[in-house]
Order: sequence, then structure tokens, then C-alpha cells
Amino acid sequence: MDRAGLFVLGLFVALSAGAADYLRDIKPVLKARCYECHGGLKQKAGLRLDTAANVRKGAKGEPVITPGKPGESLLIEKITTADLDER
Repeated sequence: MDRAGLFVLGLFVALSAGAADYLRDIKPVLKARCYECHGGLKQKAGLRLDTAANVRKGAKGEPVITPGKPGESLLIEKITTADLDER
């Protein structure tokens, strides 16, 4: 897992514990690391991460986050995998 993956994982854990603010702490990381492939112009695998509503919506109708259980979230699994094709 790279440093960015660990950072985002930590932010999602903090957010689920009420210790992080989405707009201040998480959205800037998603913008810097994810929007190129999962933003308003391009949505690989049908996943758009540029708004909180789209993050909750998930990809192709499937959720990518599990509220209150970040360790069980598909998004966390994908960003922390060692398989670069999956990441």
C-alpha cells in the first residue's frame, strides 16, 4: 500500500469516527488522487468521486463505501491493494 492509500484509509476511518470533515479532509485528497479517472469528465468502472452523493452512490449501482465500517468498504480495498491494475 502506498502512502496515499494509507492516508485516505486513515481519513475514512477518522470520518466514520466523526473526527474528520469530508470537505476539509477527504475531498481534497480525492481531487488530487482520484478525479482524473473518477471525476466529472471520466468515470472508470462507472465510479464518480467528485461529490459526496456520487461517493455514496457507488459504481454501477453498487456501494463502494460502508458507512461506519471503512475496513469493509470496496473503495478502501481498491486503494490499498498491491495490484496496480486494481488500484
